[in-house]
Amino acid sequence: MPGTNMFSISRNFSSHDRCVFVSHSSLDKSVAKDVADFLIHSRLDVYFDEYDSCLSGAISDKAVVNCIHQGLNGSTHALCILSNNSLKSNWVPYEVGYSSARKAPLALLVLSEVSSIPEFYKLATVIPDMRGLREYVRQLTGFQLLEKSASFSLADTRIAKVVSSARTMSYH
Repeated sequence: MPGTNMFSISRNFSSHDRCVFVSHSSLDKSVAKDVADFLIHSRLDVYFDEYDSCLSGAISDKAVVNCIHQGLNGSTHALCILSNNSLKSNWVPYEVGYSSARKAPLALLVLSEVSSIPEFYKLATVIPDMRGLREYVRQLTGFQLLEKSASFSLADTRIAKVVSSARTMSYH
């Protein structure tokens, strides 16, 4: 059974085992949506801003912050889509810092355009490629994903095009 986007169901999702907050730059919305949908189809619950009716209806900065806080507080893990856009974002470091303060495990899905990772991400688990994303899902769910399942092939292809191939990343 697939996971769900927790904000499509209710405002209270503390009873779920694992919920991944997908942190990303709005300029990377397309790949972030592919990742969120991949996680949902992999039996993980997610918080993804595009699916949050609270956030889409927020009309003030304070309301936006409250919605993001609710998503972060209800998530057990954070997955940051690390791109050149997110490296320039104000929101992504905020979400990462908030997650870190809550002691939520952080993973970085590094897009191929990124040549080095900022030092403050050093404690995060780096997911360098599609194989790493599958391993991340396996660790959270306990389920091994098939390499080429029909339900994942389109998401695999789109995500694999933008994530790094397995390579050594440096910190700066």
